Amino acid sequence: MKPLVRLLALAFVCYALPISAAPNYTGMNQAVTNYFAALDVIDKKLPSVDNAAGTAEMINAWALANEIFADATDQFAAQNPQIRGLPKPPEEFAKIIGRLNKLNTDYPKLASSIGKLGQQFKDDPEVLKALLRFQKSLIRLHISGELQKPTATPVTKEPRKCRLPASSSAQRRRISTGPQ
Repeated sequence: MKPLVRLLALAFVCYALPISAAPNYTGMNQAVTNYFAALDVIDKKLPSVDNAAGTAEMINAWALANEIFADATDQFAAQNPQIRGLPKPPEEFAKIIGRLNKLNTDYPKLASSIGKLGQQFKDDPEVLKALLRFQKSLIRLHISGELQKPTATPVTKEPRKCRLPASSSAQRRRISTGPQ
């Protein structure tokens, strides 16, 4: 009877206490691969886009890639809370961060081409909707995962003084100090 109790107690301890395993980066690596695959497709299709519908499609495709990557980052962070607040990212992140840092060199004309098309077709409601979605996806991508713990005390900055051109020093004083 005692061996059975010990076995049950051991099983309970193993079940109840979480085993701290190293994070599995497979999902993040796959998310990065999928992200760049989506950007490859957009990069190949972009030169043939010459209308508002195509522009909205390309912008929405990039926004979708951002959203999917942000979802993967959020999921990774939720599954691996032990890496939150580390002074520097784990070694395994070096490859992922390295690939993401190459975004500007691997796709040098992607952002400017999308920007030019967006400017050209800015009056189209579908393009405007796509641009708004893209902007939201960039914000979400920026904050996704939140691997760093927020600081307890917010960082405050001194307000910057606006330097507007003025014709005289008296006008400059009025602008910087307000109405007198």
